[in-house]
Amino acid sequence: MVLRVMVARTSSYVNDRNYSHDYRVIKEVHVQKAGAHYVLRLYNKSLITRLGEPRVLSQADREAGVVEDVNVRLGEDEDGPQGRLVRVEKDGHTFLLFTNLEDIEAELVSLIYRCRWQIELFFKWIKCVLGCRHWLAESQAGVTIQVYCALIASVLLVLWTGSRPTKRQWETLQLCWMGWVTLEELEARLLPRKPP
Repeated sequence: MVLRVMVARTSSYVNDRNYSHDYRVIKEVHVQKAGAHYVLRLYNKSLITRLGEPRVLSQADREAGVVEDVNVRLGEDEDGPQGRLVRVEKDGHTFLLFTNLEDIEAELVSLIYRCRWQIELFFKWIKCVLGCRHWLAESQAGVTIQVYCALIASVLLVLWTGSRPTKRQWETLQLCWMGWVTLEELEARLLPRKPP
C-alpha cells in the first residue's frame, strides 16, 4: 500500500476512509513511523472500543460540531491500533476522525480534516480547469514546471478578465495556442461585451 511507503516520520497526513479499512496498516504506520502525525477518517460502522472516559468538550469544540472526543482501540483484537477518536456531526453527516494528535483541541482535528477538502478542490481545479490531467514529464522538475506554467497562465487570465477563468475560457486559450482560434475570437470569448 502506498501509505506504508510514503509516510515520513516528521510529516502530518490527512486521509479519507479508503485508508481506514485495514487496521494493521494503521498500527504499522503508528508504530514504525513514530513521529508522523495523522488524521484519518474512519467508516461510520468501524469496530471501536472506547478506552476510558471522554474528554470534556469546550464551547469552540461544540461549535465545530464535535460531539465526542475519546481514546479508542480499533478492531476486535486486544492489540489493535489505539488513538484518539473525534466524532463530528455537521450538516447531517457524521465524521469519525481517528488521530494520534493528543495535544491539540478537538476543534482543530475537525478543522484539519475540513481543510483537506480545500486541497482536494485545488487539485481538481488544476486537473479539470487548467488541463493538467496528463503530465508532460515524469520527473518532479517537469511536473513542477507544468504546474507553475498553468498557475501563471491562470493568474494572467484573472488579471485580464477580472474573474477566475472557467473551463471554457481555458479551452479557448488552448485552442488559440494550437492555432485553431484567432486572437480576436479569443478576446471575444475571454472578454465578453456587456449589454448596453
